[in-house]
Amino acid sequence: MPDKKYTKLLWRMLLIALGLALVWVFLRWGLFWLLPFLIAMFIARLMEYPVILLNKRLKLPRWAASAICTLLVYGVLSVLIYLLVSRIIIEVGGLLNQLPEWMAGLPDVADRFTRRIRAIIVAAPVGMQEFLNNSLDSVIKEGITIPQSLYQTLGSWVTGVAGALPNLFLFVITSVLSTYFISSDYPRVSAFIMRQLPERWQERVARTKTHLMGTLGKWLKAQGLLLLMTFVQLCVGFLLIGVEFPLLIAAVVCLVDALPILGLGIVLVPWALISLLAGNTARAIGLILVFAVCSLVRSFAEPKLVGEQIGLPPIVTMLAMYVGFQTFGVLGMVLFPIVAITLKQLQEWGYVKLWRA
Repeated sequence: MPDKKYTKLLWRMLLIALGLALVWVFLRWGLFWLLPFLIAMFIARLMEYPVILLNKRLKLPRWAASAICTLLVYGVLSVLIYLLVSRIIIEVGGLLNQLPEWMAGLPDVADRFTRRIRAIIVAAPVGMQEFLNNSLDSVIKEGITIPQSLYQTLGSWVTGVAGALPNLFLFVITSVLSTYFISSDYPRVSAFIMRQLPERWQERVARTKTHLMGTLGKWLKAQGLLLLMTFVQLCVGFLLIGVEFPLLIAAVVCLVDALPILGLGIVLVPWALISLLAGNTARAIGLILVFAVCSLVRSFAEPKLVGEQIGLPPIVTMLAMYVGFQTFGVLGMVLFPIVAITLKQLQEWGYVKLWRA
């Protein structure tokens, strides 16, 4: 009897390991190739209620209702992206116009920086002074190449964006057409996918899918609120301390903040240090205060807000986000909280028994 029990346990562990391996293979290779179709399936599922409404209330054929909803969804997305990109282009243009002036002031900043550092080095032990002076000279030589490196980086970015446009265009067209085709025949597509599953799984999968869609929507809402909170705080902070191009810089810092481990500090702390060494103490203090306020608000709000939206305790949400990032990077940080709430729901429904309630 104990042998059968251990054999059953070992079999379950092997199945779990195989499932995790398949998930890893899919995330590592399959996701990239199937992404436009997965996006199309997701959007088609979101459009299903409006499509049914147009089909029943206005007596439109399903293909016409799907076409209208597809055009509306991607039309709104296109307008929002256009407004965002046009604003970024305006801000970047202004930044590039100011760049020569800023570069012209670099020698003065570097001179003041060097004098301050050498004054500190003089107070160091005699045996260390030569090493510190050589290190400072190396930093200065590297700093001279910064303007050239910056222009080269900008040029490579522009070239990279231009080279990616054909693939991006193909990706967008594939997503739009796939959304229409899936939506116009959604009941049959959904039924076909369900038929590929064992009969005893179908009800569970359907129930889990409905719950998962709701959870994903709540998670997206939570992340959107967090991103908006950070963006507003940065904009207000930058405006108060007199930073030029506050919208563009706030948007860039927000994108960096979305990456775990790095966060706001990777931008704001070095910026504050450079401002302090350049003699702009007020801006340095302002940047540190902006960093402190944004970090505190996000640290308290993220686990609580995400946990409340998807139904997980804050500590479990934080654990899932951290483990997900360590395993699959940013994508894992998104997926693991959703996996955690799905497992929690399956446990509550009695489909699995992973822990004692």
